[in-house]
Amino acid sequence: VTNVDTVNKEVTVVLQSDPVTVGLSLGETAKVDLDGDGINDVSVKFNNLIGESVDLIIMNISALEKAGLTAGDLIKTAGDSAVYYVDAIGRRNLFVNEVTFWTWYDGSWSNITYGSETKVVKTVSQEDFDDLAMGSHVTVKPATKLIKFLNSPRTYAVTPNGVLREVVTSDGDNTVAEALYGSNYQVLKIQNGFENDYTKGTALTATVTAPT
Repeated sequence: VTNVDTVNKEVTVVLQSDPVTVGLSLGETAKVDLDGDGINDVSVKFNNLIGESVDLIIMNISALEKAGLTAGDLIKTAGDSAVYYVDAIGRRNLFVNEVTFWTWYDGSWSNITYGSETKVVKTVSQEDFDDLAMGSHVTVKPATKLIKFLNSPRTYAVTPNGVLREVVTSDGDNTVAEALYGSNYQVLKIQNGFENDYTKGTALTATVTAPT
C-alpha cells in the first residue's frame, strides 16, 4: 500500500512481480493480471480502514478466471455426477449427497433455483477442475431439516457452521424434537462417513427456541 487517504477512504495498492498499480475505494474489488497473459491472477478488495490501518483481502483467482467460473457456481466434470460449490476463494466444495444439496436449493435438476436466482450445474474440463483447490464437504443448510447418522438413533438440529444440537437421545427419546418441531418433524439420514463434517454442540431442551 503506497497511499492511504483517510478522508476519502481510498488506497493505492502496488502488486509485484512487474508492478501493477490499482486505486480502490472502500468496499471496492479489483481483478489484476500480474503476468500479462490476459487472465486475471488475483482479486484485491479494500475491506476496511481503521485509522491508517488498511484491511485488504487478496485472493488467487487465476483458476477461476481460466475456467470462466465465479464464486457461487455449481460444477461437475463430464465423467462424474458429483456436484461441487465454488466458494468465494475459488475452492471446490463437494455436496456429499443429493439430500444435502436440496437443503440449499429448490426445484429440480433441470430447473435449480436459489432464492430468485436460477442456477445451472456447469460441466468443466478435468484440467480446470483439478486446478481448483479442494475445499470441504458442504453440510446440511442450518434450520432446514433435522439429521441423523445411520449408526445411531441420535437426531440433531443443524445450526450455523455445521454445529449439531441433539434433539433425540441415544435411547430414542424424542420429547425435545416434538416440542420444538412438532410430531411430524422430518429427518434426513446421512452416511456415517460424513459425521466428521459436523461438530457437536450442547443438546437442546424443550424450553428453548428452535435455532435458525
